Parts: sequence; structure tokens; C-alpha cells
Amino acid sequence: MQIRLRELGNSLGAIFPSSALKQLNAHSGDTLEIEVKRVIRPSRAGWDNPETWHGSAHEELFLEEIHNNRFDEEWEW
Repeated sequence: MQIRLRELGNSLGAIFPSSALKQLNAHSGDTLEIEVKRVIRPSRAGWDNPETWHGSAHEELFLEEIHNNRFDEEWEW
């Protein structure tokens, strides 16, 4: 089951479907023990589409084509 967190004043809260609470025989004032498997965040609009990424219309950048600069000459490999 996925539950969306909501702002409740200065806190965050979760609203559970009454059908799920009835299956647990939970009542007002009871304490629930919850195990969080992961947090799911929605992707930003368009970020999941590679065609809209900056520079996607250009050729790929291959590291072999990058020439050394003065900074690289100072390093000992």
C-alpha cells in the first residue's frame, strides 16, 4: 500500500483508508507499527523523458576526444 504524506501544521501526517484500518481492527487512539520499505518521489515534469534533456540532440561526448589541459600536465599519474 502506498500512502501520501500530507502537511498537518508544522508536521507531516498520513491518512489511511478506513478499509485497511478495519482489516486491522484499528480504532481511534490505537498505535500502528509501520515498516517503511522506501520513499517514492515523483519525477519532475519531463525529467523522465531523455528527449527533453539538455543537449540530447547533440552527439555523445567521448572522453578520448577531450584534450589534456594545463591542469592535467601538473599531475603525476
